[in-house]
Amino acid sequence: MTYLKAISGHTGAGGIRRYLERGGRALAVDLLNLGDPALCEDWAAEMDRTRRLAGNDRAWGDRRARTFKHYVVSPSPEDGIGLDALRELATEWARRSFPDHEIAIVYHDDNQNHVPHAHVVVNNTNLETGRRLQDPDPGALNGSLQEISRGLGLSHFRGRVDGGPRTDDHTQRRAEGRQERAISGRDAYSWVADIRSRVAVARDTSTSEREFLQALEGLGVEARPASARTGGGWVYQLAGMTSRQVSGARLGTAYTREGVRARMASAALPRQVAFDAVAAARDAVEVRDLSELARVASAVEAVRSRGLRSLHGIDAAIAKAEAEGRAKDARLLSDVRECCEEHGLLPEAAPRTSGSARASKRHATKRRSTVAGGTPHTDGTGRRQREVRRDGRGERGDSR
Repeated sequence: MTYLKAISGHTGAGGIRRYLERGGRALAVDLLNLGDPALCEDWAAEMDRTRRLAGNDRAWGDRRARTFKHYVVSPSPEDGIGLDALRELATEWARRSFPDHEIAIVYHDDNQNHVPHAHVVVNNTNLETGRRLQDPDPGALNGSLQEISRGLGLSHFRGRVDGGPRTDDHTQRRAEGRQERAISGRDAYSWVADIRSRVAVARDTSTSEREFLQALEGLGVEARPASARTGGGWVYQLAGMTSRQVSGARLGTAYTREGVRARMASAALPRQVAFDAVAAARDAVEVRDLSELARVASAVEAVRSRGLRSLHGIDAAIAKAEAEGRAKDARLLSDVRECCEEHGLLPEAAPRTSGSARASKRHATKRRSTVAGGTPHTDGTGRRQREVRRDGRGERGDSR
């Protein structure tokens, strides 16, 4: 089937554009509802301007604004889809799903099997109403994608088109699982690994047991104290699924109550980084993208355990690892950087710290020890020739 992954953005669109188009990796770009041809090469700036004029880049209460949604449309490798067919699929799905939003679609084939896939970036502002994009029902979005795939003769399953209950039978569910595993590279779904990734994100973004339990709840995991007979600690369970529970001890010492407390005693992530990391994990859970969930969990663990606070900091760590001949560590850090940039988890450069704040940080580090015993990417030169296709309303207001 055609596979859909959703990611929420909380920054300006410039970062996601650099990520998608750097190094000539973009095969083609389609722009929908971006009407000024002069902005063809900077769709991110146009999206940022639209949000700013509508007042939709401001925080909502104590939460940073969700500035865009990023969807990855990945056809099954077995379909052997070409770029033209993928563009037809992606643009039709985007038009149906977000008819009144600015959209940029960037096409890649940089995965392991060089299967073309589409990155669909949807701005958060409705051009008709000026209102913020409400989180669309993932089941309805996926159902619409499967319907279009069926019309194009691609593999698909019967999904939800109207947001109602799914109608898959047992055979279809098995087929869906096989396709998802083929695309994600996983041999089989492991609910234990699923729980482990969710718990890891909750653990590494929390500074107290209360925060930890709240983060677990948001990620669809229930936790309760284990019995003394089984060693105490935590038992984790997928919400509402009593047959899928596992003790922290089985997941590893870092997932026991003592292990979680030890991690929380280490240097905490900045509040916004922690919030965005949980949001990225929740997006992956929502669309059942378990490989992406594991990727986010791994990145968050590295960021917290290594004290990484910016993309520049990761670049420096990569350069050091390469200079010292630690190729495996350099590859791991490169994956962490890509994940952090894609999800907007870290700024390009770490914010300056005042002298008093540094002194406070040194004091906090000393106190915790008694308890728990680059350069930014550019588009570069030599980029692959890109074809840009536009489809929209022309100048803003032409069709009003």
